[in-house]
Amino acid sequence: VYESAGWQPGRALDPVLVSFMTKHNLDLGSLRPSQLDTDYDDLAKHHVIVSLQGDARPHIPDLPFHTVLLHWEVGEPTGVVTEEALAQSQKELAHRITLLMETLRGEGAS
Repeated sequence: VYESAGWQPGRALDPVLVSFMTKHNLDLGSLRPSQLDTDYDDLAKHHVIVSLQGDARPHIPDLPFHTVLLHWEVGEPTGVVTEEALAQSQKELAHRITLLMETLRGEGAS
């Protein structure tokens, strides 16, 4: 189970992202940007939190004991989202997620 959230989410998903996901048969449905709830009990529901934009520690003052915080560099947003940039980020994230799943569950877990 996974969730996506940000520190300062926008009002709507970027249309280029929606198009990219649709072309890859991923329906975003009625998803909207949401803010990460940094309440201790809410964070404790997560085994792993991955930050894609810098050190998350300043945003999470009290990380639960059994929650791991990771920071993955996948390229800084340039302000203009392109399908090429999304494809590169998708490739990098897929690789990192595979490695994470193998670490958590063993070889072949992805």
